[in-house]
Amino acid sequence: NSNTRFPPFLLFSTSHLALFYPPPHPLPTSARLYLRVYTQLRSTHTSGRQQAGMSEEEGGRKLEIADIPSDCDERPPRGHEEILKAAEDFIEENVAKQRRIVLVTSGGTTVPLEKNTVRFMDNFSAGTRGANSVEAFIQEGYAVVFLHRETSLFPYTWRFQRPLRHFMRYLSVEEGGEGGEGGGRLVFDSEKMGEETAGDLMEVVGRYKAAMADNVLFTVDFTSIQDYLFYLKHLCTRVGRVGERGMVYLAAAVADFFLPYSDMADHKIQSRAGPLTLTLQQTPKVLGTLRQEWCPNAFVVSFKLETDETILIKKATTSLEKYGVDCVVANLLHTRMDRVILVEEEGEEKIDRLEAEGGPYAEVEGLLVNALANRHSVYIAEAAAAAE
Repeated sequence: NSNTRFPPFLLFSTSHLALFYPPPHPLPTSARLYLRVYTQLRSTHTSGRQQAGMSEEEGGRKLEIADIPSDCDERPPRGHEEILKAAEDFIEENVAKQRRIVLVTSGGTTVPLEKNTVRFMDNFSAGTRGANSVEAFIQEGYAVVFLHRETSLFPYTWRFQRPLRHFMRYLSVEEGGEGGEGGGRLVFDSEKMGEETAGDLMEVVGRYKAAMADNVLFTVDFTSIQDYLFYLKHLCTRVGRVGERGMVYLAAAVADFFLPYSDMADHKIQSRAGPLTLTLQQTPKVLGTLRQEWCPNAFVVSFKLETDETILIKKATTSLEKYGVDCVVANLLHTRMDRVILVEEEGEEKIDRLEAEGGPYAEVEGLLVNALANRHSVYIAEAAAAAE
């Protein structure tokens, strides 16, 4: 069966290993011994990605390697040294607590057209996938480094945007002082929202407070494509130090083209100059470099969004072959919030929230992250078995 991830006679056992020992719990010795035998049997299916010192030839294929533009390192984001040091401390603290680490990227990247930027190109991404996935990863026991667009949706707080769209209705002012003189206080009346909505938001607040108390969420923001690539490179190298217990989840909507700094206008482009002609450069595809150099032992998940269903799986499969990632999440523009397809070397798996338990109330990101966390458990166990 081309859609079977593991050989049929091993499917039951490996699936239940992931269920019985979900993250962050380690597999027992008996399970590791089983997986050592399993790994040998499955040697024709694996590409040896977990091994250090990987060359350009991986699994018999040559990875496409490219580095970030020189602009990124020559003009790094302001305050990057402090941010990267804080990220290192966050990762070290959570590794010491036996937590897995995942780098989640989210939101769209801008393409500045001027050095003193007024005009830029952008895309429609609001960062819903990334924000929701962060919550799901924390529920699965991960510590999350969240690399997100400055103005994109944020974990937990994004859930307040719809119910609080007309938040002024829920506010009132209580006047203070005798005779109504003096100051007052602003009062938020949650009862006006309805009991169900208020209860849902209270649950979200509880999860947010718990995540902050446990220190399992570290955030880094970006705006431009240059800042995104800079942080992606340097955060990946830090997650790479975790080895197989690290994951990279690339949900950001990265611009395919950019304007090098040397080609930008110094000041605001004037409209009176007439029609504007720009020559954009193709953004380097750094997935191969990420896989080979920045974090060669991490579990890497990329995304492929298309509008044409007939080319979706082919494009996702091509990404697997060109860049050596472990899994590609394939999704169509108009159904991306309901269903995705996990594409791997061993086959495909459809994840559809409408077909899951909970139906319309299920969230596709929760289902997706759970599936990836189980795969990550097997990935870690295979690496441990191979090292023994």
